Amino acid sequence: MLEDFQTLMDQRITDLEKSPLMGKTIPGTPYKQLVIHQHISLFYRVYKNHLLLLAIWDVRQNPSRLTDNLQKHNP
Repeated sequence: MLEDFQTLMDQRITDLEKSPLMGKTIPGTPYKQLVIHQHISLFYRVYKNHLLLLAIWDVRQNPSRLTDNLQKHNP
């Protein structure tokens, strides 16, 4: 099961490298969300020359914890 998740994660990151704007923009923030699996999302930020992967998150968790985590990366 872990190997399946790793394969899925690798594929989604490869997709993201090819098309960095494919994730859903989180309104009012510079962050994007890319669904990896039913309950798992990757949160990231697009810069001119790179992507910053911020969090792999189980979306069933407390959303305020996610907000706190992402705000640590807000310039």
